[in-house]
Order: sequence, then C-alpha cells, then structure tokens
Amino acid sequence: MKDNQNPRSFRKEIEPVGTDTFKLVIEKSVNPVTLNAAQVSEIELYPAAK
Repeated sequence: MKDNQNPRSFRKEIEPVGTDTFKLVIEKSVNPVTLNAAQVSEIELYPAAK
C-alpha cells in the first residue's frame, strides 16, 4: 500500500463477493479518552461452500 496518508486508518473498496462464513474481531480501545470506542482488528471472508 503506497498511497496511505494516515497510518492509523485504512480504507479499501473491494468487489462484492458471495460468502456464507466470515470472522469479525473487535477489540476494546485501550485509549483512556475513548473507553467506549472499539476498533475492528480483523475481518476474514471465506468463500461460499458449493
């Protein structure tokens, strides 16, 4: 990734895909200013079963 202007965020558009399984990991913020905030740590998409 060469064009990322902000190292604290990442935005990427992807083509739609069909899936029947995904994994989403959200971790609590460790920043004491934003205790109620969370960040997506990981998203995994698995191909749909045929």
